[in-house]
Amino acid sequence: MKATVLIINYGDHEEITIHENDGVAWTKLILFVNENWSASQGVVSPPADEAERARMFFARDRDSYVIAEVDLSDVADALAVADGPSRPQCPR
Repeated sequence: MKATVLIINYGDHEEITIHENDGVAWTKLILFVNENWSASQGVVSPPADEAERARMFFARDRDSYVIAEVDLSDVADALAVADGPSRPQCPR
């Protein structure tokens, strides 16, 4: 089972989210950049190119992002074991 993790470190903001693929993670990242552009860049207009926009936004040394594929097979296996008959079930 594969997933994509997005990690955003921007100023005091730290966020980790899990997405179904790189495209969804990238869209989330660009949404974050767009929402915070003015606070970061002031009156400088954002570039039309998303990659350049992200590069400019995260240019400071302390700001960064990571988009990485992760294998969640071990987690899925652990959940399957933990979901055995002795584990109390939550109402749905």
